Amino acid sequence: MPQIVLGIALLNYFSLLGLIDSRVGLMLGHLVVTLPLRIFNYTEYNFDPTINAVSTIFVVLALVLIIVLDRLIGLVRIG
Repeated sequence: MPQIVLGIALLNYFSLLGLIDSRVGLMLGHLVVTLPLRIFNYTEYNFDPTINAVSTIFVVLALVLIIVLDRLIGLVRIG
């Protein structure tokens, strides 16, 4: 039962983030382009592997951070 409560809490949190993001987009309209839209437009109209390289670097850095944290504090296995 505690796992269900955590899942519902995270669902509410992400729903709130989505609501806030959509409202900011409606209020600002064409004045602000969010980073995901800018990346999508860049990859759609430009054939340049720069964005793919940057994304790969971010994924590798996140993986290294997880491995370092596991070695330092011992992340608990869920499940």
